[in-house]
Amino acid sequence: MNKQFRKILSKSNLSDKIYFHTLRHSFASQLVQKGVSLYVVKELLGHEDLSTTQIYAHLQQQNLRDAVNLL
Repeated sequence: MNKQFRKILSKSNLSDKIYFHTLRHSFASQLVQKGVSLYVVKELLGHEDLSTTQIYAHLQQQNLRDAVNLL
C-alpha cells in the first residue's frame, strides 16, 4: 500500500515529507479530538495495547477547555 501511496504523491507533486503513516496518525488524532473513545480508536487501528493508542491522543487547548466546561 505504501508503494501505491508514493506513486500517487509523485504524480500529484505533493511533498515527499508525507507518509502513509501520517494519514493513519491524522485519522486517529482527529477521532480522539472529536471525542471518540481511545478504546474505539484502539480497535480501529488494530492495536493490542491501549498504551500504543495513547500516542495518538494529542489534546489541543480547546479540548482541555471543553473538558472543564462539562462541569
